[in-house]
Amino acid sequence: MRPHHCTALAAAVLALAACSAEPEPEPELTATADQVADFVARVLESESGEPTQVDCGDDEHIVVESGLEIACTVVDPATGAELDATATLEIIGRSEGWRARVEMPEEPGTASPTDREGGSG
Repeated sequence: MRPHHCTALAAAVLALAACSAEPEPEPELTATADQVADFVARVLESESGEPTQVDCGDDEHIVVESGLEIACTVVDPATGAELDATATLEIIGRSEGWRARVEMPEEPGTASPTDREGGSG
């Protein structure tokens, strides 16, 4: 009878250990400033039909969080004027990636933003 008692005790210990184990955290979703700039450029190019130059800095490790704002500079392809833009990131899902809403003034010096949205992938 002793072997059964030890087996039952070992099974109970394993069951308790399994209950107290914490799930592994999901890996963080990351991007680079160049990836954000490329994304913003694609969104703007899809609207204007013209290649657009965008600079969102040089950060090589951005931890993507919904609501995270990235400041970018957009060069107007028609005039060469530099415009401030904000890319607000949003996580779609860990496997789907992220998307951004792009806000920028209609004209240089205009405070009213234009919302543009697209997805990564």
